[in-house]
Amino acid sequence: MQIRRAKPEDVKAIATISREFGYEPTEDEVAASLRDLLPRADHVVLVVEESDVVIAWGHGRINRHIEIAQHAELVSLVVTRASRSQGVGSEIVRAVEQWARAQGERSL
Repeated sequence: MQIRRAKPEDVKAIATISREFGYEPTEDEVAASLRDLLPRADHVVLVVEESDVVIAWGHGRINRHIEIAQHAELVSLVVTRASRSQGVGSEIVRAVEQWARAQGERSL
């Protein structure tokens, strides 16, 4: 299992996995979101690969609010049905936590 930052080439896999979980994004919508999110320092989109196949993805961001302290948030976590209950989601959470700490955040 390898976790890496998402790339534009991951659009189809991210859309397919999302639909498996009950969401209905088109590939064009996923592509537009990735174009916006991938270059941003306050967001991270990660994918998990197993044997060069994307089996999960997660999205973290830094939240800035006036009324509460800045903090990191895991906003999406989607794992293929075949890969659930195998610790894949936990690995994404850990990877987003590491990213958040590298951004100077103390909480996720």
